[in-house]
Amino acid sequence: HQFDLEIYLKHREISAIREEIGKAEDLLSDIRLAVRNDTAAVSAPDTHHNTRRSALQTIVSNMSFPLPSISNSLGQDAIRHARMNSRRSSNGTTKWLYGRRADGVYVSLACPRCHRDDFANQQGFLNHCRLAHGLEFGPYEEMIKQCGTPVDESEVPLDHPIRLRAITKPLSKPNPNQY
Repeated sequence: HQFDLEIYLKHREISAIREEIGKAEDLLSDIRLAVRNDTAAVSAPDTHHNTRRSALQTIVSNMSFPLPSISNSLGQDAIRHARMNSRRSSNGTTKWLYGRRADGVYVSLACPRCHRDDFANQQGFLNHCRLAHGLEFGPYEEMIKQCGTPVDESEVPLDHPIRLRAITKPLSKPNPNQY
């Protein structure tokens, strides 16, 4: 009887996997449709499958399996070690995401909600803030003000791309009494 029970349980597991694959294929089809015709998806009525963001929310809310959680200290050490290794560049130095304010001050960028700071680029940083926390930032300078922590210029690697960014000072309003 034990053997029959094991076979039955495996069949149920296969059935559940096929159901999840079917859901994922349906959502993938909806996402492809939205990507192909983004303007139609935006102007269509707001149903569960008309926008990419709605599709992502549907995927997350329909997950029938729990996300893994690591609660022991050994697991936390492994996560911390993996994060530090992901920050190492090819020459072995630690890399961070930096920005530069209009006044020329360098800042390190970190998520204002969860304080994550290991992003490969600014787009990844913006995507994380938007998708994970629903945060939207205006122009570049607004993001730098809200999420940047000033750092000494010596902390920014000489080959970091932010050093190539020109300093842009905001235009001052003309003084009407000047003329």
